[in-house]
Amino acid sequence: MYNRQIETGKRDLALTIRTTKQERDLIDHAAKRLGVSRTDFLLESACREAQNVLLDTTYFGLDAKAFKKFCALLDAPPQNLDRVRHLLKTRAPGMTPSKLNPPTPLTPDHLCVDFDSGVSILDDWLKKRALKNQASGASRTYVVTAKDRVVAGYYCLAAGAVAHEQAPKPLRRNMPDPIPVIVLGRLAIDRRYQRLGIGRGLLKDAVLRTIQASELAGIRAILVHAISEDAKQFYLSCGFLESPTQPMTLCLPLETARKVIIED
Repeated sequence: MYNRQIETGKRDLALTIRTTKQERDLIDHAAKRLGVSRTDFLLESACREAQNVLLDTTYFGLDAKAFKKFCALLDAPPQNLDRVRHLLKTRAPGMTPSKLNPPTPLTPDHLCVDFDSGVSILDDWLKKRALKNQASGASRTYVVTAKDRVVAGYYCLAAGAVAHEQAPKPLRRNMPDPIPVIVLGRLAIDRRYQRLGIGRGLLKDAVLRTIQASELAGIRAILVHAISEDAKQFYLSCGFLESPTQPMTLCLPLETARKVIIED
């Protein structure tokens, strides 16, 4: 499938690359097969790979200024309490009219071959990499299913850390330890079940599971990389904050979620 997943505006920036004749001919041959221009083929391929790299990132090395801002964000009084409260009051999948089963860890018995969220990099990851990552311990995937174990939605979590960028050894002993975080790597809903509140339900489940894990691992926050402006607005509406790590990386300090739970 060749479909653009990147939100684009006017192309007014130049990007120049140099290739060998063999590389150029290879690219042109593939682009012709797909019926697209060389430029579109290169942009789509590069952006797809860039998205996967960002979605797979679990270690965030920050410069001194950004690290200080991140620490301040975690230590600040809880923000967006109303949005987080609304998220945590969302009915979990399995308790909604959609008649889905509650979130459960992904197994080989789950059927995801026809899963189609409309974003191919999220679909492909579920079908090709989720179980492998789970077996290696790189990440853990949770799914909600309809009848006959057909996957209707999923999200994955991975352990991560935010740290000050590497400094020369004599200086490292004065650096703060990396801050443990949980990274929400991917979250997607099949087209047939979109706009039913299932995304919020899965996000709520992810937050609650992270709070449970934090009691053992000292986790301070959930981080997520939004692959589109719509995705970013979704996470902001659920109480996440922009992180100093990157404009499309959002953060939910767990202290905020805990405060909401205690108050309610």
